[in-house]
Amino acid sequence: MFHLATSELAHFLTAYGYGAVLLFVAIESMGIPFPGGTMLLIATTYAGITHRLSPPLVIVAAASGAILGDNLGYWIGREGGYRLLRRYGRYLRLDERKVKLGQYLFRKHGGKVIFFGCFIAVLPAWAAFLAGTNRMPWASFLLFKALGALLLFLPKHTGKLCVNGERSPFTFS
Repeated sequence: MFHLATSELAHFLTAYGYGAVLLFVAIESMGIPFPGGTMLLIATTYAGITHRLSPPLVIVAAASGAILGDNLGYWIGREGGYRLLRRYGRYLRLDERKVKLGQYLFRKHGGKVIFFGCFIAVLPAWAAFLAGTNRMPWASFLLFKALGALLLFLPKHTGKLCVNGERSPFTFS
C-alpha cells in the first residue's frame, strides 16, 4: 500500500505549493486512497503560520482539485466502471448481487446517496466513480455533490485556517 509521511507531504507542499494541494485532493476525489485531506490540513496550517501561501487560494486549489477529481472519477465510472466492478469487484467483496443493489439505490435515491455520502467515511472518495458507473445523470451528480461538499467543507475546514498562527476571526468553527 502507498504511504506518505506528513514530513513528505510538507516537502511536496513547500516544493509545489497550491499545485500539490490541487493534485492530492484531485487524486483522492477520483476514488484513489490518497492523503488529500491530510494535505489540505497541512496546507492550511502552513499558510497560517508561514504566510507563504494564501489561505483563500489554498481553498481555491482544494476546491478545484475536488471538482477535477470528482469529474474524472465520474467519467472513469461512466466509461468503464461497470466492467471494472464485474471483473475486479470480488477483490472488494462486491459480487453481482451487491452491484445490482447499488444500481437500484442510485436509480431510486442517487441524489440522496451522493449528498449524504459526503458525511460518511470512505463514500466521498467512491461517490463519483459509483455515480458514473450507475449512470446517474451528470448534472444531478454535480448538484448533489456540490451541495454536500459545501455543507461539509465550510464548517469543517475553514475553522482550520490560521492567521498569524491563530485561528482566523472569519471562520465558522
